[in-house]
Amino acid sequence: GAAILGGLGAGVYQCVADALASIRLQSMVVEPDPAAADFYDAYFRDVYSHLYEALKPVNHRIHTLNAGDAAERAS
Repeated sequence: GAAILGGLGAGVYQCVADALASIRLQSMVVEPDPAAADFYDAYFRDVYSHLYEALKPVNHRIHTLNAGDAAERAS
């Protein structure tokens, strides 16, 4: 979606209908790889699971700023 919007903004596409006509949808089934499960489990446990707590204050601040912006726009 972002690439399509960028293409519209850059003039690659003349209009939304032109951009949408250029999209080629393909269906592909991706099967899990049991051999990789331990690798991804370790990454999740050792890296990603800590990101929520680490980023929680940042995300709350972003929300607060956005909520304030929305309140200002509404008034």
